[in-house]
Amino acid sequence: MGETEESDNKTSRVNNNHCDNPNNDLVYHAVYIPRDSEGDAEGEIHVYTDKQAALAVIKTSRTGRLKTFKSRLAAEKYAEHGFEEAGANKLPKVQVVNAEEKASSFRAPRSQELVIFRKHIERGELDTVIKMAWENPRYLISSGDTPAILQEGCRYNALHIASSKTQEAQMCEKLLEIVSDPKFVELLYGKGCKSTYETTAKIWLDLYLNTPDKGLNETPLHFAAKYGKIEVVKVLLSYPQCLKTVKNKCGQTPIQVVCSRKGQDDESLAREIRMLFEDQYYVPVWRAEDNSLQPTIGMPFSPSSPPRLKIDPLSPKVEVKAMAGPMPKSQAIEFRRKWKTPPRMSRTPTKTNDHNDSFTFLSPRSRDPGVRLQNTEKGLETVGRELAHEYQVNWSEWWPFMNDAADLSCIEGLSKLERYFRTRSTRLQEDKVKLEAEKATKMSMRNADEKFQTPPETPQIGSDAEDSGDDYSLAEEDDAVYDNLFIDGSYPGKNDIDVINAMPETIDAEIFPLIYRWKHDVELARKRNQVVVCTPRRRLLLTPEK
Repeated sequence: MGETEESDNKTSRVNNNHCDNPNNDLVYHAVYIPRDSEGDAEGEIHVYTDKQAALAVIKTSRTGRLKTFKSRLAAEKYAEHGFEEAGANKLPKVQVVNAEEKASSFRAPRSQELVIFRKHIERGELDTVIKMAWENPRYLISSGDTPAILQEGCRYNALHIASSKTQEAQMCEKLLEIVSDPKFVELLYGKGCKSTYETTAKIWLDLYLNTPDKGLNETPLHFAAKYGKIEVVKVLLSYPQCLKTVKNKCGQTPIQVVCSRKGQDDESLAREIRMLFEDQYYVPVWRAEDNSLQPTIGMPFSPSSPPRLKIDPLSPKVEVKAMAGPMPKSQAIEFRRKWKTPPRMSRTPTKTNDHNDSFTFLSPRSRDPGVRLQNTEKGLETVGRELAHEYQVNWSEWWPFMNDAADLSCIEGLSKLERYFRTRSTRLQEDKVKLEAEKATKMSMRNADEKFQTPPETPQIGSDAEDSGDDYSLAEEDDAVYDNLFIDGSYPGKNDIDVINAMPETIDAEIFPLIYRWKHDVELARKRNQVVVCTPRRRLLLTPEK
């Protein structure tokens, strides 16, 4: 009996608030409350003709959503499921709900679980945070498609916590990388439109970067700036979506609160952080596609005002082949000036440096700046690379054999080189197997022909010896090609030398086994003077003197 009365009450809640009235001006206010929300009775449908009544209900739930409809049926559907049916008769101003608003299969974490997740972020436990986020995206995204709140009251999200509590900027970088990944959106909502997921990921990234807290109305950039976390500031400002001019309750922008909560005066740190808020510039190297023009060091440019090249159909195509930055404009101007006129170094000719500096294996920290004039293909990059390390700014240069840009002095660049060697090694092994199969087929056909041929009266002396000699030399050549991973062929050449000059002196054999093996082979070939020197006019193989 009690159940029947309760059911009647639920029905009357809906019907009493929206009787079948022929008045076309009547509208229905539907409130959707997720079933996992606290205080929501299972099966209760909230549809009202009185907007104040609907607002009173939605205030009881943090995750509730309100929409207005002309159709009672559409309002009931939305109140029950949380999304609109296609073609529903709704008000013109009401936006169509995206497919992403469908209820997710992931359970919203309890408050105790969110506290545990927040503690992992505060302690900088990156692997644990990544694992929990990918196992349940609701740790980062609420059911309202906004950043999940990890600390009530001030309403801090994960980036608020990371930008103020953690010591490593990598936590902030990884959180932003996750929420901006369309695959993370797909994980939360299932299969759907790729373009829609990409749009949603951009929205989430913007929300995480620019959502202020409830206390002082400060964004994560405010947090990182006032606590003097320069590396976090670099990560946040590396995203163009990050707003620099948001003001807190005191009317202060992030640059105005730099180091205000650091606890000790550090004017040099504050000055460095303030410089990051300036427009960031890059210093490029311009090269002609066919090397028909001398390479030049271009003027500093910013992403908001990219360089403009004069288009001349008769001139060779010019492209950026290396780049240092980002850095403030004043620093970029100084960087370019120093790059164009590197300091001179006095040299005393010795027996060990009589050969071309382009092919030496000197440490990047002790190489002669004059190499920029001697090596027209990588000279500017060599000096610029050293300057980038000196100024502690990012460096990137184009490597044609990889068809990619990389800084081979860092882990990311070395990882690209390792993948290149792995792919090339696999391809060479496949070619070797194919070549051996072709040889076996030819040998089988030759033996079959000889079997049915009449032997000549006079044996051809020397022919077998010549054939065997050719086969032996061919086998040696094949071994040289496939057993070594030299970039330029069976012997190390210009690319091999340039790459070694651009990478660290010591390579970890466990992390980069193929690079370690290749570097050892190049150095061994150099000791034997087996280096191929390629120029536009000649190709010279240097071999040991007899």
